Amino acid sequence: MRISYDPVDQYAAYLFKRGENVRSYELFGPHRKGKDMTFTLFAPRAHRVELASAYDDWQGIEMRRDETTGLFTVTVDMPLYTPYKYKIYGEDGLHWKADPFAFSSESIPGTASIALPLEDIPVGEILASPLQAIYEVHLGSWMRDGDRFLNYRELAHKLIDYVKDLHFSHVELLPIMEHPYDGSWGYQITGFFSVTGRYGTAEDFAYFVDYAHKNGIGVILDWTPAHFCKDEQGLRYLDGTPTYESDEAYYAENRIWDTMAFDYTKGHVQSFLFSSANFFCRYGIDGIRVDAVSYMLYKGFGERDTDTKNPDNHRSDTIYFLKELLARLHAEHPGLLMIAEESEDYRGLTKPLSEGGLGFDRKWNMGWMHDILDYMEMDPIYRQYHHDALTFPIMYSFNEKYILPFSHDEVVHGKKSLLDKMYGGYEEKFQQLRLLYLYMMAHPGEKLLFMGQEFGQFREWVDNEPLDWFLLDYDSHRSLRDYFKALMAVYRTNEALSNPREGFDGFRWDLVNAADISTIAFSRIGENQEIMAVMNFTPVGRNVRIAAKGDWRILFSTHMKEGAISNKDGYIDIQTDGYEGIYLLKEV
Repeated sequence: MRISYDPVDQYAAYLFKRGENVRSYELFGPHRKGKDMTFTLFAPRAHRVELASAYDDWQGIEMRRDETTGLFTVTVDMPLYTPYKYKIYGEDGLHWKADPFAFSSESIPGTASIALPLEDIPVGEILASPLQAIYEVHLGSWMRDGDRFLNYRELAHKLIDYVKDLHFSHVELLPIMEHPYDGSWGYQITGFFSVTGRYGTAEDFAYFVDYAHKNGIGVILDWTPAHFCKDEQGLRYLDGTPTYESDEAYYAENRIWDTMAFDYTKGHVQSFLFSSANFFCRYGIDGIRVDAVSYMLYKGFGERDTDTKNPDNHRSDTIYFLKELLARLHAEHPGLLMIAEESEDYRGLTKPLSEGGLGFDRKWNMGWMHDILDYMEMDPIYRQYHHDALTFPIMYSFNEKYILPFSHDEVVHGKKSLLDKMYGGYEEKFQQLRLLYLYMMAHPGEKLLFMGQEFGQFREWVDNEPLDWFLLDYDSHRSLRDYFKALMAVYRTNEALSNPREGFDGFRWDLVNAADISTIAFSRIGENQEIMAVMNFTPVGRNVRIAAKGDWRILFSTHMKEGAISNKDGYIDIQTDGYEGIYLLKEV
């Protein structure tokens, strides 16, 4: 066994501690040193650290503390893919820890890191294609081979081909960073620099991203900088003391999820998280959705009633961290989409930093999602009394840059699938889901749909079982997917829907106050066309007269109608069947 000790990059270590190193993975984690590998660890209060691995029968090789930087380091002729951990001796005894900067990890139930050097991981390029429609996926339950997970390479061909056929522009993956518990869906992470071994290797994931890009599909990753799990091998009390969490016990925990909360006031925590996001950008991903932003921004959010409008309840450390994160990532990766899941109304979330905003590119429109789903679950008799669910969201739709999300969170834990949420009997549910999708595609904001909802998955999402693909053997489900595919093609190929004029220049109400018949109409306006969406949210036919100039024809209908619409004295008369939505097209 060959062991040596090399000097640590002092400037990189200095930047790491100051919160200014966005490439900390070039300092930490396994790195090639000729035929050997160098390992470096930040454990500031540790008395002693050893590198233990299958190579030395887990006995442990002493790491030396660099006198200048205080980092522990060792270089060993360790074979590629060797499982390893750090034995960290602190004030309270011995802790066996996975490498916080490991680039590969053992598959569960294993908890060790895998010796894969940074230099062996492929580097990709961002696709930077226009964001229009996102297919949200949990890789472990989209499709399986019996009880076996599909690996990243298999998923590349099956999933990306499927997404492309449905005309989505992007795929969004629930966290694929290493996590010990399947039931967390990936949101309780131990490996902030490691793709989960459930679905293959780092090289396999790089293949997935490359294959997606070759097919014109962008890749967005969910990422969780709000908290980390408590598992022994993870970051919690890394050196026997609070290292990545707050030194104050109350602030160190997230009691909602029984996890640990990052302390953004610590420079090394900032560098760690900047670098985690930046590392996954090396694969060439096109976007990052930051999870649980509300829990980061507001003091005590989720634990008590927090007045989120009161600036005194805003966390200045989080705001600083997010601004720095977004500024640095946008500078490093032009075209990268940074998306926030934020359920409150934090003003300026998607405004540029130069305009006093936080700097995100998009945020999920949670208010729209809750309003329309509550409306669609309602008996149509009562919808006339809740007409504002259709009209109010437009009032704020251009305040931020929104994505309309029907996400995984809405089809689990007793909330029912989208199809099952719809009011009424079997046929009514399908009719109304078609109408909901047509409404969604016309409404301002890019679109996001969780897997399985495109063909009417009846069951709630179950994270340890594949989707019910057998449903496509039934006409009702197969025709729903065919309808959704056709609707997506209309959305993607018509600029008035997918690339309209900005703000209210691209929107016009045509029928807004017909609450008594629960029917609305509005137009989306592009440079060369207008598309009017007329939607009847009741089970009975409705006739409406709308003031409209020019010649209009039916472009698309939930009931597959075709033909021209006659214009008489500046008005068009439209007949809709129950639960019907119609797109009318006028070329400009």
